[in-house]
Amino acid sequence: MAALARVIAQGDTDLVAAIAEDPGELFRESKLGVDLRVCHREPEAVMGGFVDTVLRQMVRLDVTHSIDFENFDFRSLLSWAQDIPGYRAWVWDVTQLTCRWCDWHRTEYAVLRLRILDAGAIEEETGGLQLACVYGGAPKSRRFDMALGEAEKDGFDGMYRVAASPDLVPPYAVAITSPKARQVLDFPRGLGQMPRRLLLTVDLQR
Repeated sequence: MAALARVIAQGDTDLVAAIAEDPGELFRESKLGVDLRVCHREPEAVMGGFVDTVLRQMVRLDVTHSIDFENFDFRSLLSWAQDIPGYRAWVWDVTQLTCRWCDWHRTEYAVLRLRILDAGAIEEETGGLQLACVYGGAPKSRRFDMALGEAEKDGFDGMYRVAASPDLVPPYAVAITSPKARQVLDFPRGLGQMPRRLLLTVDLQR
């Protein structure tokens, strides 16, 4: 991981977050006690255009698929949207993320959920680790770097101390979250308007 940070969380307990240089790092061994692993990405323009169209057209969306990876047709994820430009690029992205998740857990089975979210809309009931990708909005890059004035070094453990914010999991970032870290996907509550976004989560079947 490129950097570790102790996040000043919304709740009573701080989180430990790590930023990865590439998505592959998310699926390697991580230090114990890391609650949130994030890789920031820039999407293809055509995929961003597809997501923006879906967010404009749909008032609500909440779809769950329990899949067998080898036999699931990912083109059916949002079958009504197949004619929207960029659908194939988006489906390919979801397929690759799900493949990495299944390979990491050595399973063919997963639960995919797609939701359009507004601020404060997440209701999480799953335990264990979860893969998440936030689609929609303008990509942002962030590093825990004192030179940028974004963090304060914690003398006790040598980690940077940063405030919880939407920038922790910005648009198009891929994250692996523990239950403790789910709150960063549901931000902000009472701190202003959050743009609508399409959230993909991938869990193990239970």
